[in-house]
Amino acid sequence: MQHPGQRIEHADIADSINRRCVYAILIFVFIAGHAGGLGIAPLAAMIGCVGMFSLDYRLAKGRLTRIIKTPWVAALAVFMAWAWLTALWSPHDSKGVPNAFKLTLGLIFFEAGRRAIKRAATPARVAPQAPLQSLMIYLPLVAALILCLDLLSGFNLTFAVDPPSAGEDLERKRGDAVMNTANGIVLLTLMAPTSFIIMLWTRYRGPIFAVLLLALITACAVINGLNVALIALMFSILAMMLAAFYPKLTLRVITALAVSLISFAPLIAAAAAVTSPSFRAALPFSWEHRLVTWSHIGERIGEHPFIGHGFDASRTFDATFDARGFTDLSVVSLHPHNAGLQIWVETGLIGAILASIVVYQLGKEAVNFSNGGRARAMAAAGLSASVLVVLCVSYGVWQHWLWAMLFMCAGALMLVPRTRRGAGSAT
Repeated sequence: MQHPGQRIEHADIADSINRRCVYAILIFVFIAGHAGGLGIAPLAAMIGCVGMFSLDYRLAKGRLTRIIKTPWVAALAVFMAWAWLTALWSPHDSKGVPNAFKLTLGLIFFEAGRRAIKRAATPARVAPQAPLQSLMIYLPLVAALILCLDLLSGFNLTFAVDPPSAGEDLERKRGDAVMNTANGIVLLTLMAPTSFIIMLWTRYRGPIFAVLLLALITACAVINGLNVALIALMFSILAMMLAAFYPKLTLRVITALAVSLISFAPLIAAAAAVTSPSFRAALPFSWEHRLVTWSHIGERIGEHPFIGHGFDASRTFDATFDARGFTDLSVVSLHPHNAGLQIWVETGLIGAILASIVVYQLGKEAVNFSNGGRARAMAAAGLSASVLVVLCVSYGVWQHWLWAMLFMCAGALMLVPRTRRGAGSAT
C-alpha cells in the first residue's frame, strides 16, 4: 500500500515536470510565431502530451468524465462530429489522413495542453505563478521587439536564419516573410490582453510595460500593413475598458455578438453583394477582395443552405474575377476569411446552429471566469474581442495552428491574478 506522503511527492514531481515543460514550450511558441506559426500546433500538442503523461492515472478516469461532461467540450465534440460527417459529400479530395480527423485529434491534444498550462499556473501545493507571469510579461516584449526590428530591416533577421537559395525569387520570398511575420503579429495580438493585465496587476512599472508592448505590436502591424491586428487591438482595449466597469455585461455582449455573427453570417454576404464597384475600389485591395469573396460565398450558401458543401469545400471553389489591372484572380483564396460564412458554406445551417451553441457555452465559461475579479474579467473580454475580430476577417476555421494558438491563449488566462477569493474557477 502506498503511503500518502509518497503520493504527494509523486504529485509534486509530476507537477514540476509539467511546469518546466510549459515554461520551455511557451518560449518556443513565440519563436514559432515569428517563423509563420505552423510550429505552434506541434508545440501545443507537445504540452498536451506532457500534461497527459504527468497526470495521476488513478484520477484520470474521473477527470476524463468531468471533461466530457463540460458543456462547451460536449458542444464542440458534436460540432466537430457534424463537420467530420460533412466531409462525406465534400468535393475536396483530401490526400492521406483526412483533415477533419487530424483537426479533431489535434483539438484533443490542444485541450490537454490548455489544461497543462492551467495546472502549471495553479497546482495544489506550490505557487509558481510568478515565473510564468514573468514569462508572459517579458516574452511578448522581446518577441515584439525582435519582430519590429526584423520588419524595419527588411527581413534581414528572417533571411539570416533562412537565407534565399541560389536562383530563388526574392520578391516571392519577401512575400512569404510578410505573411509569416503577420502570423507572429496575430499571436502577439491575441496574447496581449493577458500580458497587459498581468503587467498592470503584478508589476510596479506595469503601465510602462503595457504601453511599450502596445506600441511595439502597433508598430509591427503598421509596418506590415496588417489592418486586422490594429482593429483587433482597438476592440480588445475597448472591451477591457468596458469590462473594468461592467464585467459580466461586457462578456455577455461579446458572446451575443459572436453568436449573431455566426447565425446571421449570410447577411454579411448579402451586404457585400450590394456594395458598388466605386465603394470597393476606394478600399484597400485586401478588403475589396474580401467583399468579392463574401458576395460569392453568399451565392454558394444558397446552393446547399442546410447541410453545406462539405468540410474544406471552400478550397475547391475556382471562380475568378478581375480587379485593378489584374485578371483571373481567385475569388476564394483557400477559405472565405470569415468564420461564420465558412461554417455556413461548408456545414450549412446545422453547422451554424451547433457552432453557435459552442460559442454560447464558451461565453458562459468566460462569465464564470470573470467571477474571479476585475482583472480576470478584463483579460477574458480582451481576448474574446481579439478572437472575434480575427475570425471575422482573417483566418480559416480549420487551421490547426490557429486552434492551437487559441487554446494556448485560453490557458494563459489562468495566469491572471484572481482578485476575488473562492470564485472565478474555469474548467
